[in-house]
Amino acid sequence: SYDDNLKIRVKEYYYKDRSEKELVSPYCFIELKRRRDGMVSKQRLRIGKEHLQAFFRGEALREELRPELAEEIGKGDELRKSFDRAYDALRAELSRIEVAPVSVINYRRRVYQRDEQDLRVTFDDLITVYSPPVELYGKRASLAASSLGEPVGRAAKLIAEIKCRKSSSGSYPGWLEVILCSLSARSLSKFTTSVNFILNKGRKGRRFSSADGEAGVAARIDGPVDN
Repeated sequence: SYDDNLKIRVKEYYYKDRSEKELVSPYCFIELKRRRDGMVSKQRLRIGKEHLQAFFRGEALREELRPELAEEIGKGDELRKSFDRAYDALRAELSRIEVAPVSVINYRRRVYQRDEQDLRVTFDDLITVYSPPVELYGKRASLAASSLGEPVGRAAKLIAEIKCRKSSSGSYPGWLEVILCSLSARSLSKFTTSVNFILNKGRKGRRFSSADGEAGVAARIDGPVDN
């Protein structure tokens, strides 16, 4: 169900400069996202793209992936434990299930926050879906839009998300409460939207999916989030 599910996904962040050149990173993130009783938890690892397929094959890469931790910040032990928890959780899930890419979703994200520990507001738009390559980084340095070919669909949505770690719904700052009073939250899954587009690929006259592609705004308010 929507409120109880598990996803394993690969995320890549890239930027565009003023000339629209795509600035890509040699790293991506493998993320284990679990939703249980409406609450979301995430564990993720930063991984060099050249190691991604080996990690999926089950090769032992703990030492290769372990980040260099600066002891002077005083959080070396905590960060090592966090890395080991995420590594072990992903290893456990990948050892019992076989995974294959289902879709590639590209979108623009704008982030507004002062302290991610407290409150973060994001806006996602230009949501575009592509058929996935067999090996995500086998023959390409990035999954940026320019390398993915023709999209299979675009969602005419802007998604606004409010995420908190310490706050719960109903305890937001006053200025935000005023804005939320005029809105009704609706759930929208980018993954479900992408699957609809993939399944409808090749059908004429279907630029948007009937469930998720109608023009408009979707808003979601999450409770405490481990992000």
